[in-house]
Amino acid sequence: MKRPVPDAIDILDEPVAAGRMVESAALRGSRLEQLRLTDEDLAALKRQGTVQIEHRDNRSIAKVRFRRGGKQMVRYIGGAEAGRQVEEELRRWQAVHRKCRAMLGLAKITRAALRGSKKVLAPYLEQIGYRYHGWAIRRWREPPPHSARP
Repeated sequence: MKRPVPDAIDILDEPVAAGRMVESAALRGSRLEQLRLTDEDLAALKRQGTVQIEHRDNRSIAKVRFRRGGKQMVRYIGGAEAGRQVEEELRRWQAVHRKCRAMLGLAKITRAALRGSKKVLAPYLEQIGYRYHGWAIRRWREPPPHSARP
């Protein structure tokens, strides 16, 4: 029996479903771990989130912003250097999600191109006695229903 191929989104959710152990192993010793985020926060950050460095008077402070349950969450990081470190960790941590999103976008474009080529080729195939059956090209068993009969 064949195993079903997991969807790209399912692959992204596996570490979250596996619990804190997988995430904490990936975050061990990182600045993100020091922020003491909950499992829900980490799951939200895996998909989206950004670091903002704000300049106040003569100092810079960094915050991480993300959405959880439709609400914006903000966590204080520290100074600008700590913010840059968290930003780099976050960029590496979100890379898998970003690549999957890019691949899904490319797959959508590819499907649209295939649909367009199928639409263009169908009349020509019908003239010579063939048709599409899904993506496969098949010969008619009998002449097409709307073809002219002698």
